[in-house]
Amino acid sequence: MTATDTLRSTAWPTRTNSEGFYSLPRLPVSTYNLKVESQGFQTAVENSILLQLNQTARIDFQLKIGSVTETVEVSGQAPLLHTDTMQVGYVTNALTNIELPLATRNFVQLTLLTPGVVNPNPGTMMSGQRTGGGGRPYVNGNRKEANNFLLDGIDNNNVSDNLTAYLPNVDAIQEFNMVANIAM
Repeated sequence: MTATDTLRSTAWPTRTNSEGFYSLPRLPVSTYNLKVESQGFQTAVENSILLQLNQTARIDFQLKIGSVTETVEVSGQAPLLHTDTMQVGYVTNALTNIELPLATRNFVQLTLLTPGVVNPNPGTMMSGQRTGGGGRPYVNGNRKEANNFLLDGIDNNNVSDNLTAYLPNVDAIQEFNMVANIAM
């Protein structure tokens, strides 16, 4: 099995186990084409799979018996169902981040796009500086102190008061992933 990054032309090969399960951990955010090959079966291809930040995508293939030279190409794409996790959230891409009218250029305002996220006084998010004071979101009834910010998978929280430690420029953010619920 090979996952090919269509933007970078990078191939990520892997093998399935004896039951046909496969895993491609830590793939970069991008669009991928998946190709599955096995001797005695038709080659199966799934194109244009959009992999977002912090996403576990489950793509199942059912190989048909055939000669090695036959290829089956799927041109449409079914929406990905998240059957592996009950995580609820919202992802914005770089184009959305740039085109939204964030007058203060504060990426924390993007959290308000997610259902269940509120701020009793959104005017407190109008600072282009750190998200001090009440300028933090309340997610699904949790207090603002329960927020956890990660930047490229690394803790981005100020130790003393759980504010964001670093605010990157909105133009530098490829994707913004707001996870509002993680069920274990």
